[in-house]
Amino acid sequence: MRKGVSAYQPETAVSSAPAAVAAKLDRLKVRADFVRVAASRHRAARPGLVLQAALCPGSVSSIRVGFTASRKIGNAVARNRAKRRLREAAARVLPDRGRPGTDYVLIAREGTAKRPFPALVDDLATALRRIDHGGTRPRSNSTVENDCVRAFGPQRRIKRRAKRMTRGITLGRKRRGS
Repeated sequence: MRKGVSAYQPETAVSSAPAAVAAKLDRLKVRADFVRVAASRHRAARPGLVLQAALCPGSVSSIRVGFTASRKIGNAVARNRAKRRLREAAARVLPDRGRPGTDYVLIAREGTAKRPFPALVDDLATALRRIDHGGTRPRSNSTVENDCVRAFGPQRRIKRRAKRMTRGITLGRKRRGS
């Protein structure tokens, strides 16, 4: 080998890396971003995860993603393991199938840590497909009331309506004994 010529060739090292590793996802870290994505109410639940999506504010053209795991998942070790698995699944799926200019939040479920990894990747791809096709829409109040009638019968709806109507009246009264 000639002096001054390196055997390391960065062009071949970069080109041999998988596309999912080469494309870096931006992270959501601020609580306000997580709340904004949850408020958009575009979500898809799968056995391994829950995916929420919202358009990025402003003219951001990258894909941003955040990860969360509640204490229901388990102790800190279990939560961190679930988030690591979600991070890896997102790194494989989102660069190819995610929409630029969209924020995604992946929420771990109880089965996330124990679910086979190919099934977790498939769950994320299916959830993305469902959100892209508009499969999850915000529920209106009338739908909630109809669900209440189905679950508890018409008496429950009447009691709930009466309770709402009396709330306004009782707010103006003084308490007994005062």
